[in-house]
Amino acid sequence: MKNIDTSRVSFDPAKNFSRVLKQQGRVELDADWNEQAALMLHTLRLMMADLVGPFAGPSHTHGFRVLLPGLKTPHEIDEPTQQLLQRCGPGELVLTRGRYYVDGLLCENHAPLLYRWPAGDAPGHHHLVFLDVWEREVTALEDASLLEPALGGADTTARAQVTWAVRTLAVPSRSRSGQAQNGCQADMSPSWSEHLEALQPKHRGALAVRTRPDGWESGLDETDAEPGTYRGVENQLYRIEIHRGGPTGCPQPPTFKWSRDNGTVAFGVESITAPNDGQLIVTLAAAPLDSASPLAAGQWVEIENLPDLWQSLQGRLLQIAEIDEAQQQLTLLRPAGAPSEAGASRAAADDSGLGCAQARTVLRRWDQSGARGRGSERGERGERGEGLIDGAVPIEEGAWLPLENGIEVRFDKHPGHRYRAGDYWLVAARVVTADVLWPRHEGKPRALPPMGVQHHYAPLALVTVSANRSELVAPLTRGFSYQRVKELGRDVLARDGD
Repeated sequence: MKNIDTSRVSFDPAKNFSRVLKQQGRVELDADWNEQAALMLHTLRLMMADLVGPFAGPSHTHGFRVLLPGLKTPHEIDEPTQQLLQRCGPGELVLTRGRYYVDGLLCENHAPLLYRWPAGDAPGHHHLVFLDVWEREVTALEDASLLEPALGGADTTARAQVTWAVRTLAVPSRSRSGQAQNGCQADMSPSWSEHLEALQPKHRGALAVRTRPDGWESGLDETDAEPGTYRGVENQLYRIEIHRGGPTGCPQPPTFKWSRDNGTVAFGVESITAPNDGQLIVTLAAAPLDSASPLAAGQWVEIENLPDLWQSLQGRLLQIAEIDEAQQQLTLLRPAGAPSEAGASRAAADDSGLGCAQARTVLRRWDQSGARGRGSERGERGERGEGLIDGAVPIEEGAWLPLENGIEVRFDKHPGHRYRAGDYWLVAARVVTADVLWPRHEGKPRALPPMGVQHHYAPLALVTVSANRSELVAPLTRGFSYQRVKELGRDVLARDGD
């Protein structure tokens, strides 16, 4: 839940809670309110997946069907879709408007969509067209319509948004005899389940968190430790997020970044210029830069934009060199080896081309520093980012790594771990207990898989693409109807076209 100023996330599906019950005269907490919404969504999405399977669309409003010019289809095509098909050229296809459920998540396509094949896709090969679905958080920083003007700019609540993107994979598919109603039966190799494992590996890392007593040497095993002590003066919600994914032990190891405020220290960006190879000048949008600002020279910040988020790409980490309060500008240093942008200048305005109105480029502060090893604490930060890789902390599996104020994290050692950029863990630290809220087993902190971001996938079609035309090999969407759902004793799902 990056961006969201929340105290903690209390929802745990393993506890089988059904609802939150409010008691009279008690303090209200944001975590309780959010847990009620999570409980209801968990129930509804599980029920939908149980009824219709991992992916399917209602027969009367079935969205995300793949259409090509000249393709015969048993389904009625509306006028806007017909017009889009007439404009469809080589290397393009049309996705129908409507609804589709993926692992119980409702995906809505409000208008027929013209999809263009990404540059570089191998022509003449079969391509698997599939849907990538996930949930993201949206604040008033990204969508100004969430602000109530009467409050003078103060924000209130945030939103969660089901987001989808159409993606393609080249697959060595082959056709075999045994003609199906759509022309042929596609024999995918690898299978869809194997594609799922590659897209979202089961072992994406596991993290344990603990606190250590003041003066105790970092790196010792937890069996040698006394009860830990969190030495911060404020309650915090720490976010540990994978910045660069991949397996450990490779030339470019996976890295992580962390924030003591769940990544909520963020600002809208008005413009970005690059006067030379080593610097970027960022002008912030209506965010006061003064002595009370949470930004300071030496800190690491990330520049995020909507197209990168839609492609599941992480932003660039840069270090603040100077702050010009009068001009609302930051001078940022790019890591050595980063692509040159000298002479570039661009506005960071809203980008509505991906279906999210008033989304803007965002600058977000992170709290990792170059000071590493024993005794690395808040106030002992490396000024030049020593020990960091492109501004992020390299993952060392099996070792306790210090964050600040006595908090340490350890990535579990496993040969099959493949970290994925954007995955995260949230850690609540509390002053009154001088500890973190983290599950333990027999006195030791448990190693837990990422809390998110959980992606969900559904195949849409197999398509052959050439320089002159595209051909639908097989539709892979599935439909359901009210009558079929009512007959729970039978197969609920029908192959697209039944």
